[in-house]
Amino acid sequence: MSGAPGEPVDAATARAVQRVFLGYLGAFPDSHIVRKHGEAVAHTVMAAAQRWLGAEVPADDAGFAAWDESLKAQAINPGTSADLTVATLFLAGLLGPTWHGT
Repeated sequence: MSGAPGEPVDAATARAVQRVFLGYLGAFPDSHIVRKHGEAVAHTVMAAAQRWLGAEVPADDAGFAAWDESLKAQAINPGTSADLTVATLFLAGLLGPTWHGT
């Protein structure tokens, strides 16, 4: 991870974090969405995340921002996937540069 807390991160780090988040969101129905909106909505969000995970750089696509805004407008919060992403980043920070095998 680059940058100190509160500092902006480089584009490669931002893309990596986005991929971790989309990886979790696309791997299984987010339990927070299931609890708040039901299985069907969670599966719809999961399928969309899988499509975005296949994109080269989702953040560069205006459709990705529109999808994010649509989730917010519907009060759909993939909180479990977000929590798992933070836990992954925390662990990566604890392990330092050895976490990816270098």
